Amino acid sequence: MGHYKALQVPDGKTYKKPSENPSTLLWNIICTTINATIQIGKGINRWNHVNQLIMEKKQGDNGIHRMRNIHDYEADYNLILKYYWPETTIQSEDKAHTLGSNQYGGRKDRRSNDVSFINEMIMEFNRMTYQIISITQHDNKACFYRMVENITTLSNRKFNVPNQICKLAANMKKSIKYHVTTTHGTSKKYYKHSKSNPIHGSAQGSGNTGSEWTFVS
Repeated sequence: MGHYKALQVPDGKTYKKPSENPSTLLWNIICTTINATIQIGKGINRWNHVNQLIMEKKQGDNGIHRMRNIHDYEADYNLILKYYWPETTIQSEDKAHTLGSNQYGGRKDRRSNDVSFINEMIMEFNRMTYQIISITQHDNKACFYRMVENITTLSNRKFNVPNQICKLAANMKKSIKYHVTTTHGTSKKYYKHSKSNPIHGSAQGSGNTGSEWTFVS
């Protein structure tokens, strides 16, 4: 993404026509590539290589259950995910009031601290009024990875993510090759989706993960 941002920096030269500017030419190529993949519903080969970065949550604790997995997607593909989910669909659905008022994940001006405060106020009210209350809370561990793909796609369409974008995202999940990256390097071998070993969910690092979880939950 840093390379794309660098294209926006003026090079100090003056061009008679915008089309003569190298930055403009490169941006046109990127936009054409993105629009073409959306139209056909399939990504380019470069997007199929994803590095799965495995990092310690706590330094020195290298237990398999204490690792954080971040997926490093190509910037232009991730741009599609970020634009059509949190930047466009979430905001339009917020304006249309189609999302539940108790749903705080992945939405603008809604913080996890607000949820904790509301929960504390509910318990404090019942304590002061001597009312019996029972609250069940679940820590949805690895929730992003547990979203079943067909249900996720239906939820995306329900909240008006364009069909062609849903098709592209679903096809990409089937074709992506995941290479594991640690401090020791990147694996030459990879794993990917198959009928015998399907891959569901959206990983951390994907631009639409938080929005998909908002729609599903």
